[in-house]
Amino acid sequence: MSIKSVGYRKLFPRSFNRFDRSRNKHREIPSSIEEELLEYLEHRQRPSSCFVRFVLCNDLRSAVTNGDRVELACLELLVKFLVDHAPRASWGSVKSFEFWVKKSGGFHV
Repeated sequence: MSIKSVGYRKLFPRSFNRFDRSRNKHREIPSSIEEELLEYLEHRQRPSSCFVRFVLCNDLRSAVTNGDRVELACLELLVKFLVDHAPRASWGSVKSFEFWVKKSGGFHV
């Protein structure tokens, strides 16, 4: 099943909601971060969250030092989603991030 056939919003429940057996609790991405990431991927809108921007730019040091407890708890799932589902050109460096935001059109499902 391709990303275009299901869309990012339909991937989120499967991709982000995971049961952490080691801690015996459900781990998921907060809805505020989910929405920012979806707006970025679908409409190429610059995220207002510094944490999300740092992750998209592959700036781990800044993400970890500036993220709050909730953001840091979802860091692994956020990166796994990007690796598995986001277009490679949309993240991974400052250059990729800026190009994605500046390029018109966005990702259309």
